[in-house]
Amino acid sequence: MKKSFNSKIETIFLVAIFGLILVMVPVVMVVANSPQQKLKNIGYSDNEVELIFGSVGRQNIDRYIAYSSRSNTSIENIILVLGNDADGYEFSYSKIDILTHPDFDQSLLDNYMAYRMENHKAPIDAVVFLANKGINKKYDPILIDLVEEKYFIMERLERYLDYFAEYPGKNSFEVVRAVNSNTDIAFYSETRKTDIGHGILMLVNQLYRIGEDFSPNLVSIDSKFTFGFNLQVEEMVYDAFLQMTQEAERSGIRLGIISAFRSFAEQERFYNDSVRRLGLERGEMHAARAGHSEHHTGLVVDIRSITSPNSLFENTREFVWLQENAHRFGFILRYPKGKEFLTGYNFESWHWRFVGTEVATYIFENDIIFEEYHAFYIANRQ
Repeated sequence: MKKSFNSKIETIFLVAIFGLILVMVPVVMVVANSPQQKLKNIGYSDNEVELIFGSVGRQNIDRYIAYSSRSNTSIENIILVLGNDADGYEFSYSKIDILTHPDFDQSLLDNYMAYRMENHKAPIDAVVFLANKGINKKYDPILIDLVEEKYFIMERLERYLDYFAEYPGKNSFEVVRAVNSNTDIAFYSETRKTDIGHGILMLVNQLYRIGEDFSPNLVSIDSKFTFGFNLQVEEMVYDAFLQMTQEAERSGIRLGIISAFRSFAEQERFYNDSVRRLGLERGEMHAARAGHSEHHTGLVVDIRSITSPNSLFENTREFVWLQENAHRFGFILRYPKGKEFLTGYNFESWHWRFVGTEVATYIFENDIIFEEYHAFYIANRQ
């Protein structure tokens, strides 16, 4: 009897202990997972925990802890920049990432967030980079590539994007080069008068025309260089040419000139003859329309070898020498081989344009054409 009673007591005791455990485990778990305990586990004191609760409320602590872990930023710093704005999961994460980005600019915070809201898939690095550049276009990775190009021009961004949309196989370098050379505009379709105030750096091509009243300071070229033709050129160009020939002759190179300044009437005859012989498309790759020829400026000399006048100029020693040395005297090969799609003209080994030694050297060393230089260093800085 006594044994049976003891067994009942033991059973009741075990049931009570088990019940207490069932009650206490959730309580312990709740305490361990409470916002207060989580903050203590991170290292905050009781006083600091109360201050945090007072700033953002208990209901938001889990989010702030998550933000802190994600951004490796202390909760108190997050509170300073976010305050009670813990709404919007991804939006808040983006805001933390932006606020802790090394290129963050406080004055642009609204721009960052507006761009992120409209371009959810844009990486945070891209959001900050583009906003810092003042760009608010729909995100596409090509945007970053374009802006990072050496000769990127902000005012031409829309044209770059339009060109890329039309030719999606092009890379950013090709897009910037093409647009800066104005190949996205049909030749002779939107012509404008060139700024002669740019002097030796004036641009004359299929889009930029020169007035018939333009009057360069012409001097006659010594007939020993012209194969008997009566030719004229701008005075400073002739001076540079003479210096160049003197050095060339020390290497056994003899340079002559077969064409220089041309009037509108002369250019019109030349153009009409080219179109008659070759057709419009091929003819315009060979000759410019009157008003659009660099020969009107007096800044161009078409060079031929005096020692080998009947040879194809690109196969002569004179051409090789010019390629290596002409920039030192201010001349550039205006229509290079392999860049016909940029210049709109066939390769012309004989056509040398005077732009001054500084610009000629830059164009030579950076392997660009004059349109590219003009777009970035002249038109872009007006």
